[in-house]
Amino acid sequence: GRPTGEAAAERPPAGPCSRECYEEIVALEHAEDRIAKLEEENGSLRELVEDMRAALQSSDARCLALQVGLRKSHASHKEEGTCFIGSKKLLAHNHSQPKCLQSVLKEVELIRSSRDGQIEEAIRFNQELERELKSSQEALVSLEDCNRNLKREQAEMRKKVEEARHAVLNSLGKVKELEVKANEVPHLQTHIQQLESELQHYRSEVVRFELPSRSSPGQREGGAGPDGRYCLAGVQPDRRSPTGGAGTSENAEDQLFRSVEGQAASDEEEEKWGGDQPAQVDQMKKILAKLPCCGSGCDEKMWKKLMSYLETTNPDGHETAPAELTERITQLTQQLQLKGHEVKTLETNTEEVTG
Repeated sequence: GRPTGEAAAERPPAGPCSRECYEEIVALEHAEDRIAKLEEENGSLRELVEDMRAALQSSDARCLALQVGLRKSHASHKEEGTCFIGSKKLLAHNHSQPKCLQSVLKEVELIRSSRDGQIEEAIRFNQELERELKSSQEALVSLEDCNRNLKREQAEMRKKVEEARHAVLNSLGKVKELEVKANEVPHLQTHIQQLESELQHYRSEVVRFELPSRSSPGQREGGAGPDGRYCLAGVQPDRRSPTGGAGTSENAEDQLFRSVEGQAASDEEEEKWGGDQPAQVDQMKKILAKLPCCGSGCDEKMWKKLMSYLETTNPDGHETAPAELTERITQLTQQLQLKGHEVKTLETNTEEVTG
C-alpha cells in the first residue's frame, strides 16, 4: 500500500529537480503501466490456481469414489470366483489393482506437487510485484515532492520577475522626469539671469541709502555694530551668478562715483539743515533703530540724506516722512531677501538637475 505520513516525513527533503527528475517521471509512468499489467497477470494466475485447485479436489473426490465403489463391489465376492470377474480374472485383478492404484496415486501426487509449486511460484511473484509496487509508490511520492518544489520555485521566480519589472518601470519614470528637468534647465538659467538683474536693481536702490554711511569712518564698508548686526551697507552687490558670470566690477565703479557725489551732496545738505530739525531726526533714529539692518545706528549725514530723499519724494510735509521711510526700507529689505531666496532655490534646482 501507499507509505504513511510518518514514513514520508522520515525521508530527506527532495533537492532541486533537474532533467533527471523528468526522466524518472517518465520511467515511473512506464513502471505504473507495467505494474498494472503485472497485477492483471497476477489476477489471472490466481484464477488459474483456483481453477486447478478446484479441478484437483474434484479429481481426488472422483478417485476416492471410484476406490470406494470398487471395494464395495468386490467386498462380497468369494475367493472361489462366484463373480465373473473374480472367477475368470481373479489373479490378474489382484496384480493389476495395486498397479492401477499406484498410478492413480502417483498422478495425484504429481498434480499436488505441481499445484504446490505453482502456488509457491505465484506467491513469490506476487511478493515481488508488491515490492516493486512499494518502491514505485515511494518514487512517486518523491517526484510529487520534487514537483511541489518546482512549483514553489516557479512562483518565486515569477514574483522576482514582477518586482524587476516594477523596478524597471520606476526607473523609466525617473529617467523621464530627469529628461523633463534637463529640458527646463535653459528656462531656469534665463529666469536666474532675470532675477539677478532684478536683484542688482534692488541693491542699487539700497545703495542710495548707504552712500553717506560709506563716507563716514565709523561705518565704512558696512561695518558691524556692537550687537553684531550689519546695516544696509552690508549687502554685497558683486555676487556672482550661478551660471558662471563674472562679478559686477562696473557696478563698483558706479558706486564709487556715486559715493563721491553723495559726499558732496551731503555737505550741501548739512549746511541746509543747520540743526533746525532735531526732533524729527530723533524720531527717525528711533524708527530706524527698530529695523534689524540699522540696529547699530547711523550718523547724522545718513539721516540728512534720508530726509532729503523724503523731501524730494514728499514735498508736502514731514509729518508722514518717518512712516514712509520705514515702509520704503522695509519693502526694499523684504524684496531683497525674497529675491535672494529665489536665487538660492534656483541654484539648488540647477545643481540637482546638472548633478
